[in-house]
Amino acid sequence: MAGPQSVLAPFENVHLQSRGRTYDLERRGNEYWITMSVSQADRESQAGGKSLPADRPPRATTKKVVLTTGSHIAQTYWISSGKGLLQVPWMYHLEEQRWIPDEDSFLLPPDSPSVTHQWNTNCVKCHTSAPRPGMTKESGFRTQVAELGIACEACHGPGEAHVRFREDLKSQPAASVPNLDQDPITNPARTSPSLASQICAQCHSSHREADLGDWLANGSRFRPGEELEKKVRMHRHNTPETKADYEQGYWADGTCRTGGDEYLGLTTSKCFEGGKLSCLSCHSMHRFASTTDQLRPQMDGNQACLQCHEDMRDKLQEHTHHAAQSSGSLCMNCHMPHITYALFKGIRSHRIDSPSAAVSAMTGRPAACNLCHLDKPLGWTADKLTEWYGQPAVELTDQQTTTSATVTMALQGDAAQRVIAAWHLGWEPARQASREDWQAPFLAYLLDDPYSVVRYVSYRSLKKLPGYEEFLYDFVITKERREQGKNQALRIWQTRTHPAFGELGNSILMNQEGQLDIEAAEEILKKRDNRRIAIPE
Repeated sequence: MAGPQSVLAPFENVHLQSRGRTYDLERRGNEYWITMSVSQADRESQAGGKSLPADRPPRATTKKVVLTTGSHIAQTYWISSGKGLLQVPWMYHLEEQRWIPDEDSFLLPPDSPSVTHQWNTNCVKCHTSAPRPGMTKESGFRTQVAELGIACEACHGPGEAHVRFREDLKSQPAASVPNLDQDPITNPARTSPSLASQICAQCHSSHREADLGDWLANGSRFRPGEELEKKVRMHRHNTPETKADYEQGYWADGTCRTGGDEYLGLTTSKCFEGGKLSCLSCHSMHRFASTTDQLRPQMDGNQACLQCHEDMRDKLQEHTHHAAQSSGSLCMNCHMPHITYALFKGIRSHRIDSPSAAVSAMTGRPAACNLCHLDKPLGWTADKLTEWYGQPAVELTDQQTTTSATVTMALQGDAAQRVIAAWHLGWEPARQASREDWQAPFLAYLLDDPYSVVRYVSYRSLKKLPGYEEFLYDFVITKERREQGKNQALRIWQTRTHPAFGELGNSILMNQEGQLDIEAAEEILKKRDNRRIAIPE
């Protein structure tokens, strides 16, 4: 619930404005209030497209904030309405300590309409335990939940019968041996890997209810320990149940690229198909090193894989062709690269597979090798995979054999490729593997990207590079100011002295003077993939 202990954003006399709408925030004792004024365009849209007098004063509504969601990366706020709880169309980014309009917080086409999210039919699914939306024709919503937030019943199922069972044990003779198998509670650790993972899939997958009307009235019929896949329709790649907007959550080869939908990646992994791997192989809800990813102790390194692939422990360097203690010998960097996106960052793919230049060339899904070796072309990756692992030779274009794959993604890729490229251009292991004295011009170009989150991720990566630590830029700005930011970042680069790049310069578009070959860069930029991309995070 919204209160001084849960609200993390500043509310005292805060004025927010975006796309013609204004929001005035205030704190009244232990309560938080928002006064919202809609824009002229919004009013005309609500009036069925009719023109309204421009001098008519904007309609203002003041609402009390009743609920918050989020505490790690960003926090959103909910107000009451006749249609349940509605989200305030701004989120507060905790690391940046700033308010961000909803439209600028997700990877969406820049002209996407504003969408008002409803808690009772959307967020209630995964940010509460045992929710019942309680929708009725007569009274709207009478939503009930076992608890706000993820609590015991979300993973273990209803607890009432379990409590009665345990209480009854107390009345049994001391000498009797209770049959604990009769306890009706579900312990995910004692179920099969598939059933345990389907418990997590309640939230960590994209799906629709088999009977939406029943769910809206009564909540989910699924109980932990059952087959979730028999109760819902998963939004898997290229299936009749998956509409076009959910297809954008996948790379063209069927690899899930939506952060939060890890189950849809996991279930396409051979490790999972073999019947041994589950979410609990690496994650724990009770014993974890960090609340950010809830990994079990030691599961953030190679032990996660060696618990099954013990035979690789003594031949790691022979297998990876990298120094044993380097990032190139970290199993996950090759087999679970950061090619999914959500919450302003790259996230590890949960489809566990091997790098493939052929797949990258055919589908545009980034090859893991090029996400560390940012300066190398895809052709270099193809040659190494053939030399080291016997993968078949791949037919590639001239650009794929001569120009850095990451540079190509940053300049020419679609919005999903660009945001992944931008994130890796600032990723420390990649900067160590590829030097960090050439990335800035390409991040500068991305400061003028049409997608807000691409601009934000690019700016955050740019600030990690030498000479840009104090660089100031606001990613929620007009096209004119975006161009100014790009040009300013390029000027900083041009005024600095750079070492000769030698042969490396060819792949990263640098000339003999150590400066960007602007003509070559903009020639690639002209081929940018401008298809509309919306990752359904």
